[in-house]
Amino acid sequence: MEILTKRWYLLAIACVINLCTGSIYAWSVFAGPKAAQLSQLLGHVVTAGDLSLAFSLANGLAPIPMVLGGFINDRAGPRVQIVLGGLLVAIGLWWAGTSESLLTLCISYGLIFCTGVGLTYSATVNNSIKFFPDHPGLAGGLATAAYGFCSVGVPPVAHLLIDAFGITEAFQILGVAFGIVIVVGGLLSQKCPKGFTVATENAAKGKVSGRQLNWTQMVRTT
Repeated sequence: MEILTKRWYLLAIACVINLCTGSIYAWSVFAGPKAAQLSQLLGHVVTAGDLSLAFSLANGLAPIPMVLGGFINDRAGPRVQIVLGGLLVAIGLWWAGTSESLLTLCISYGLIFCTGVGLTYSATVNNSIKFFPDHPGLAGGLATAAYGFCSVGVPPVAHLLIDAFGITEAFQILGVAFGIVIVVGGLLSQKCPKGFTVATENAAKGKVSGRQLNWTQMVRTT
């Protein structure tokens, strides 16, 4: 498959991955049921507000793996980074479901899960923009929009899972599902070739961009 065609396929994969990565914004669905579970386990009242520390940590620390992710992506490529991020997302959500204290919830959701989210998101957006030097805003915008759309699609599904299986199993089911999608998407991802531009790709196929010609050459060229 030609790279100019394949890059659209890779962008679609990045968007699907980010549909799972954006699950960090579905915290409000889990907070109430998780607080009720911990209240029963610990023998005293735990509110959703008490658990907000885990969400605050996840949002506050997520930019750190995003920055480090740029370093990893440039050297190891998005495949390694996304697979690692997917595994951390799965582990973090699974452990968050079984956590029995605010401390373990902060470690599982606020640290491990958020690290997976940061690594995955930075790899998908970074690589998508590199594949579209002619449309960087479009590529980055689509990848980011998919990340944000998760906050709309995941809550109804999470509600159904919590009602049907309980909060622990809901965390675990989503963790496994998101982990599988992200890891598979990572394995299908490809690092953008160094120095890739649409002009060089067309030149390699014997095509010449109009921007490389002066006006007299343009007149003589169909």
